[in-house]
Amino acid sequence: MRKDEEALMDEEGRIYPLLDESSKSASLDGYELAVSIDGKVTLSLAEINICRQWFASVQDINQEYLNKTDYILAARIFNACGMRVPHSILDRCS
Repeated sequence: MRKDEEALMDEEGRIYPLLDESSKSASLDGYELAVSIDGKVTLSLAEINICRQWFASVQDINQEYLNKTDYILAARIFNACGMRVPHSILDRCS
């Protein structure tokens, strides 16, 4: 990779080149991450579902770590998956 090329780096130091200038995207372990020029991230339904599972795991393991903003995002994720938002999340959104 040339020094002037943009790239994504994960927490383990792996570098993924950005493939497309208009909707910069890179493949991360088989998942496609696309970031548009305006900064919006595009995720597939499968990726959004993984985010939902991650949130549920964090909520089960260490609920004190989460704040109101996390619960609001979780509600949006559940909605995007077409799932009912649990009361344990809704109660903490207000």
